[in-house]
Amino acid sequence: MLTVLNHFTCMNGTFTSTVDAYLGLSKYTDVNLVTIADTLVSGEFAMCMSKNIPRLDVMQSVTRKRQFETDVVVVSSTLVHNILTMKLEPIKVDCRRVVVMDSLADYTAHISGQREDMDSLLLKMFPNADILYLCNNWTKNFHGFDYEIYYHKCITERLCHFAKNDGTGEFKRDREVGYSLGNNAFYSRSFTYERRDRGAVGYHDNIGKLMFEFASLGRPVEYSPSHFREDGVADYMRYLDLDPEKGQSLAFDRVLLEFTENDLLLEVTK
Repeated sequence: MLTVLNHFTCMNGTFTSTVDAYLGLSKYTDVNLVTIADTLVSGEFAMCMSKNIPRLDVMQSVTRKRQFETDVVVVSSTLVHNILTMKLEPIKVDCRRVVVMDSLADYTAHISGQREDMDSLLLKMFPNADILYLCNNWTKNFHGFDYEIYYHKCITERLCHFAKNDGTGEFKRDREVGYSLGNNAFYSRSFTYERRDRGAVGYHDNIGKLMFEFASLGRPVEYSPSHFREDGVADYMRYLDLDPEKGQSLAFDRVLLEFTENDLLLEVTK
């Protein structure tokens, strides 16, 4: 059995990317989704799911179990980081392989001096497993495991749901405040992505996936490179033949980063 293990704290990019991994895999293979919820989030979860990911199997995947048995697991590094930093009860999974999808948590753990703690917790949570990281050319520097270069995918099924709504107003990526995706992001007509400074270290991002999803819907995206940093967004943009150091408007008539039958995630979870 292949299991995608997710963690719900709020509707954010890591949560939706993990669901997208499940949706992509489910088109081509048998896969189970498990969503761990450590707080009473049923109302918020149901509301977010109904507007953002309207599939019954996703909505019914919530559990508070901490022990699982399966063959292969796909998990985001954010789940491990959440358990470490929020001091939650660790999960334990008996499986032969765990595929860890990178997230901004890898960089956050690195700069905060928690990288070794996070690696140790990962080994404790999956004690019998072969561990493989899927990461980009930036996040590959922030862990100590075997890895393959991989780019998170946009899922046509979820984008088609939002394409039914033309959207109103502008959704803005505010680097001073940040945001949770909530219920409103894809019900906007356009998206502005700004890179802003935040102290000496600056602010980094791992994917900027929302930018590529808006562009895939043909909705205008304004990208600003101010306070440019080498990070995951820069790597993703170069992968798509875009210059991350140049301000530009993005809109496409095709789905960027589409999940196909040849996707590496399918191969490494066999």
